[in-house]
Amino acid sequence: GRIRDAQLKDDEEQQKTKDLTKEEEDDPGALVRHKTMVAMIAIKDPGRLQKALLALGNIYIAVIATLKFQFAKTVAVALGIASQLTLPITRLAGPPLASITGPDLAHWVPAFIDTVLKFVAVCIATYIQAFISAFYSGIRGGRLCAEGLLHIAAERGIL
Repeated sequence: GRIRDAQLKDDEEQQKTKDLTKEEEDDPGALVRHKTMVAMIAIKDPGRLQKALLALGNIYIAVIATLKFQFAKTVAVALGIASQLTLPITRLAGPPLASITGPDLAHWVPAFIDTVLKFVAVCIATYIQAFISAFYSGIRGGRLCAEGLLHIAAERGIL
């Protein structure tokens, strides 16, 4: 759009003169400020850009909130599964662990088993949820990219 055209025009002008200002040669930040100024001048409706950036920020916040909610659900399911497994595993592994710890610490065995089960369950659930989230994000991102490209192609009369 306009910004790209303005940047290309600015690049052509600098190629013709082959002259960066002394400040731009010495300070890379000066070139960034110059290019930012070119882009800001090219933008004729800053309110529209502001609304677009605000919409992107809102989407970002919504995604973070959704992921936190998804994570909370995942942890709740993992803890529920661990709770269901605690009694059978304590019955199986409790006596051997109690003999290892000795009579003074045998009363800690059920708590230890419960804690380890919950920790392992949450780790596994977190890994699975991360995989699911990454897969879903990839599919959704690909779809959004394809829709955007099709929209651009339609605007330019390609489709």
